[in-house]
Amino acid sequence: MAKKRLEEVYEIAARLFEEKGYDATSIQEIAAATGVLKGSLYYYFESKEDLLLGILKEWQKESIPELERYTNFVGSPAEQFGYMISGYVKWTIDHRLYVALFEREYRSLSPEHQAELVPVRDQYERLMRRLINEGKERGQFRDDADAKLTTIATFSMINGIPMWYQPSGPYPPTKIAKVYADNAVRSISTSAALVDLA
Repeated sequence: MAKKRLEEVYEIAARLFEEKGYDATSIQEIAAATGVLKGSLYYYFESKEDLLLGILKEWQKESIPELERYTNFVGSPAEQFGYMISGYVKWTIDHRLYVALFEREYRSLSPEHQAELVPVRDQYERLMRRLINEGKERGQFRDDADAKLTTIATFSMINGIPMWYQPSGPYPPTKIAKVYADNAVRSISTSAALVDLA
């Protein structure tokens, strides 16, 4: 299947999974919506779960340049932490269909398929934990800021955005990104660092 056509199939299937739920969506419905014969879908995907995995792996692949951008940002740990959160918020809003799908349907995958999605997720989490620990070493973040828990809380907060965000709503992506980044940085900053942020 040509790349452009595959991307179309992924998007249509992802929207059906979002609207009806993964379990309630049949391959026949996906075939009808995409204009691809059911037999042809099974030629490219062994099962509906294989299609879901393909959608989520493609979404993760598109996130790699973002991760590289955050990694290569030059600044203090606090600045890089804020930059990463701001960027990831905006990226999440742009890709909210797939972020929401991952959050809702990750557990619909078999343990073996779940494991295929872990490495990229772990790269993001390792970078954030590293920035928090470096910030603590440089006196920017509080000593009692738990890097693992802060990372879990931060990603949970951001990954929940697709559940409430509306393009027609009162908050543009840049505003949401700034508020989330400022709140996250301030929540673990030392008193001295807060003075610098003021």
